[in-house]
Amino acid sequence: MRIATILLLFILLATSLSVVPHKALNLAAIDAHVLEIQKQAGNSKQIHKEMYDQSSDGGEMIAYLDNSNYPMLVTATFYGETGKITDSLYYWDKQLWFVKKVNSQYDKSIYWDNGKVNIVKQDAYTAYFRPNCMGYLFINGKAITDSVQLKEFEQDMFRSSRMLLDSCYIVP
Repeated sequence: MRIATILLLFILLATSLSVVPHKALNLAAIDAHVLEIQKQAGNSKQIHKEMYDQSSDGGEMIAYLDNSNYPMLVTATFYGETGKITDSLYYWDKQLWFVKKVNSQYDKSIYWDNGKVNIVKQDAYTAYFRPNCMGYLFINGKAITDSVQLKEFEQDMFRSSRMLLDSCYIVP
């Protein structure tokens, strides 16, 4: 009975975290689909928008639309005094499907030395999503299993996705 209870708790916990076992990911197929979206994006209708209100030093967004005028890829770069964040959000069947986020930190403020800065640290986040939940998260190639970190990143990406999608349809 005790083993059955522990097993049930483990299953419930794993389900609530929405984590797909690493072996269940077909990374080659995912990478191939990402490359296909990038290829299609080059020939698609685009929406360019300045994102002044999203970071201390502004930002920019480019949405690449599919044939139904829904974004298949949205890239956004947000600039700050000491770094920048670049998000690339991929959509499949109008669902957030894949995210690549790069957080770059500069060696000094962009306001010093005529803005000449070097990137001294860069963290790359890669996330795979299933409908309405994140399936897996890697930071700098390492799988993340901490439930709090997973949930925070998932919520952050859904908020970013909603904000960027909303921005695609606002006429300046």
